[in-house]
Amino acid sequence: KSTLIQHLKIRKYYHNQTIYNQNDPCTDINILLEGALKLGWSTSQGKYHTDIFVPSGTLINIVPIVTGQPLLHDHIAQGRTVIANLPGQLFMDVIRNNADALFMVLKLICVRTQLNREQNFIYSTETLQTRLAKKLVFLVDYHSYQDKDKILLNLKLSQENLAELLQTSRQSINKELAVLSNQNIIEVKYNQIFILDFEKLSDIA
Repeated sequence: KSTLIQHLKIRKYYHNQTIYNQNDPCTDINILLEGALKLGWSTSQGKYHTDIFVPSGTLINIVPIVTGQPLLHDHIAQGRTVIANLPGQLFMDVIRNNADALFMVLKLICVRTQLNREQNFIYSTETLQTRLAKKLVFLVDYHSYQDKDKILLNLKLSQENLAELLQTSRQSINKELAVLSNQNIIEVKYNQIFILDFEKLSDIA
């Protein structure tokens, strides 16, 4: 632990600042301390595809460090973002020489793999309304704060962003958001989503 702490470097980023580009070489393990990261890439049609928003508290870049492969995504700061960097080689030395650390990293990778499989299952079996509700509940858990009698998502998400995250069209997202709004479950203003009834949203999810 002492060795790891000695080599940590804290870096701060402003909103929408690009930290890494897709296909950059990966040399550091990152620990997201504050804010969030948007992971995505530009398509051949010139549009931007958002894959996931990574919440604070997450350890990332394990796979590219272990495999020696470049990054698959752009990493873009969402809000004021603070990241602790750890040299990838030091991380590799630790897991080579510490069985407990290696086990915990393996466990973490297995948990994430299982979550990805569950996500794929949900995409292929659940309705869009259920998938949207699940995504909003996830965002409440990791990217929200209480605003009087409402819960406000602290990520500004366009309908296009949500469509990318749920692998559907913007028009379909617009329709489902309207349904939730009409039921007084959410309120949407200028790409900001307020959760008015979290219990009903959870029931749908």
